[in-house]
Amino acid sequence: MTLTDSTFSANSTNIITDTYTWSGTVHVAANVTLIFQGGKLIGGTLQGNNTVIQAPCSQIFSNVQFTGTFVVENWNACWFGCVGDGTTNNTTALQYAINALYSLLGMSLTALSSLKICGEQRYMLIRQIGLY
Repeated sequence: MTLTDSTFSANSTNIITDTYTWSGTVHVAANVTLIFQGGKLIGGTLQGNNTVIQAPCSQIFSNVQFTGTFVVENWNACWFGCVGDGTTNNTTALQYAINALYSLLGMSLTALSSLKICGEQRYMLIRQIGLY
């Protein structure tokens, strides 16, 4: 499916069960909630407008850039492809998760002073990131 500016109506809750692809920038209407249940967003820039993201520990983003405002209770590295199984090299996926977080905070990552990843096998959550 193709994601466009008109995919989500303002003040709506949307269950994402499909894979959406696009290029360019998609402007999400105000106060949209995205609840991921097996779906995924691939490519382009997603511009939030108080956009709520709720998802389990599974990859929901691939090659997506973020601008605007998002409401996320827990920023989950699994959303960006981290596996957390103790054997998989998650370096690229974790860097993607950190870069996405920092782009939303309007910061550039120059020195990472604290990063905690906690949980059990398939659950990785960025709990605290600080800069010096």
